[in-house]
Amino acid sequence: MNSAITRSLTSLISMVFIIGAAAGADRWVHLVEAQAAMTFAAMSVWWALTISRLLLTSLCVILFWFVVCKNAPDNLVSLLFVIVGLSLIFYNLLAYYLPGLNFSRTLVPQNLIITVSAFVAATGAFNLLRAIGALINSDGTE
Repeated sequence: MNSAITRSLTSLISMVFIIGAAAGADRWVHLVEAQAAMTFAAMSVWWALTISRLLLTSLCVILFWFVVCKNAPDNLVSLLFVIVGLSLIFYNLLAYYLPGLNFSRTLVPQNLIITVSAFVAATGAFNLLRAIGALINSDGTE
């Protein structure tokens, strides 16, 4: 298999893994919040939020490094990153106005999925700009 295709697939699989990890971290934080409400132990919520945000931030930085530094600019992967990131960010808005989607308030701005999705969209946009810059500089014009 071609190494460029392998790197593109690895980038896409990593994006799906990180968004899934964010969804799992959101569930874990909600379970800890429910447990803390019954036992009046609020510090466990702070620990859960801190650990999950630190882990997800580390994963996002590793994804950014892999996509931007280790790969050549790939327009398709970058475009998919932007589309997936922005669609998860604006899911509630789309679900409210499009009757076919199930409107639920599961993706609220405080969720970790929204933060990770914004980072994924920013990574894709940065890589697209990098690809456009490579095209401009390859012509010899600046």
